Amino acid sequence: MVIVLTVASGGNEAAAVFNSALGNLLGVFVTPAWVLLLLNKSVQIDFAATVLSLVYRVLIPVLLGQLIQNFLPSVKKVFDSRKNALKKTQEFCLIFIVYTVFCRTFNEGSEASGAEIVLVFILQCAILVVAKGAAWIYLGFLFPNESDLRVMGLFGCVQKTVAMGIPLLQAMFSGDSKLGMYSLPLLIWHPAQLVMGSYLAPHLKAWVESHGGAALPNQAEDSP
Repeated sequence: MVIVLTVASGGNEAAAVFNSALGNLLGVFVTPAWVLLLLNKSVQIDFAATVLSLVYRVLIPVLLGQLIQNFLPSVKKVFDSRKNALKKTQEFCLIFIVYTVFCRTFNEGSEASGAEIVLVFILQCAILVVAKGAAWIYLGFLFPNESDLRVMGLFGCVQKTVAMGIPLLQAMFSGDSKLGMYSLPLLIWHPAQLVMGSYLAPHLKAWVESHGGAALPNQAEDSP
């Protein structure tokens, strides 16, 4: 999502790709450690088992993908020719994982009321707005003359991904009857990013172009 929104907004695509890849890889090790630090003894998490589970679910598939891309061009060509079908399959698998998490939650019962779920939704959206506003101001100091990097940072620094977050939560809280409720903030945050980002994209693109941060293709071709 960071890459798509960055490109749509005229931001720096290369920086978005690097930020997304590095963030996901660091999340495998940093997030479980951070959760343990914040919750301390109020939650029982096996850090080593969690990291090992995430290595199986995230790092090994990424490594295999990179090996195929760089050393098996014939296989890569087959995958490229079926990119749309594979993308749809990936989306359906992700939806199925989220669906099963919530089915399990409602089957086993939940302590949260409807009002509490609505409150979580409102708080998540408010936090996202505040975080984006703070990020935009802070990035203005970091990149005063690089509008494309400022736009990329606006999306990248507050990004939370379901594709990484759900496996992470399942690894940390496997067997916990409240897993669905733990996943709820992420499932609200993720689409909220898309809605807000889609609204901001055309305005940010116009802003980047007005500041000379990104040239249109036709302009680049016409340049001497």
